[in-house]
Amino acid sequence: MEERRKPILEERNRLARDIHDNLAQGFAAILMQLQGARREAAASLPVAVACEASRLRSISRARI
Repeated sequence: MEERRKPILEERNRLARDIHDNLAQGFAAILMQLQGARREAAASLPVAVACEASRLRSISRARI
């Protein structure tokens, strides 16, 4: 029974790593875009937008 489960568990682990890597890469890209946008428009952003962008950067950073 264990011999049949091993390939299944290995495939699940491989998929989990792939999903994690893809999500981490996506969040890193989002973070870079948000940081670039902040640099470009730092002085002209309304306070509410700047706060939301900061929150999104924090969320993205926590997911990497």
